Parts: sequence; structure tokens; C-alpha cells
Amino acid sequence: MGCERIDLDAADDRRDVVHRAVAALAGGRAVVAPGDHGALPLGLVHHPEALFGIPAMRGEAALILPSPESLRDWIPRLSARARRMIGRAWPGSTAFHFGASMLGGLAERLPRETRAMLVDEEGGITFRCPGHPFFREL
Repeated sequence: MGCERIDLDAADDRRDVVHRAVAALAGGRAVVAPGDHGALPLGLVHHPEALFGIPAMRGEAALILPSPESLRDWIPRLSARARRMIGRAWPGSTAFHFGASMLGGLAERLPRETRAMLVDEEGGITFRCPGHPFFREL
């Protein structure tokens, strides 16, 4: 599977780029999009094969979420205090790592190949909610 680079600066209409990115992701391809600290390779959790060609060490990948509220689907036992702290930091460049004992919900349903890319040696997953405007449109 190929990887499609998203060049927002070259787009006449930003919505066209967003539609191209969504189509590529839905088709099982990877997309390189702007992140808070440079280019960010993206793939859907149900198409882990899209990211196989992108060099990444096990456990260094992060699960990108569309909003702070969506973290509850992955970490259902998150305290109100933790939700408030995360809500203040996201969207933004901060990453939050949760150990295996905190994971639940959708984290338990990840395909085996996706788990191998996202889960670190201790069984934890890192989550991000980038602040770049592209992610709000995606």
C-alpha cells in the first residue's frame, strides 16, 4: 500500500485535501499530514497494513484521537480530575500514555497487527489529540 502526502499549502480548496485524505485512509492507505511538531504518518486502526512501510519502533506510535472527549472510549475508567487535565492540554502537542491497567473499551478491540504497532512493552498506549487545524477538519 502506498502513502499519500498531504500538502495543505498547495491546495486551492482545503476541503478537497481533507476529502482526499479521508478517501486514502478509508482505502487502507497511509497519509502523511501536518502535526504539531512536523509531518505525522496516519493510518486507520482497522488498516494497520497502511503503516507497515513506515519506519516506527514498537510502542513509539501513538493513537490519534479527534477530541479529548473521545479518550473516554479507550480509557473508560478515567477519573474526572484526569479528564479535566487532558481537556486543558488537548488539542495540542501533549501526548498522554496510559498503562495496561487503565486500558479498556475500544483498546480491547484493536486488531492484533495494530496492537503490535501501538502497545509498548509494558502493555500501554500513547494517545495524542493534535492541535493542527487539519485534524479538526479530518
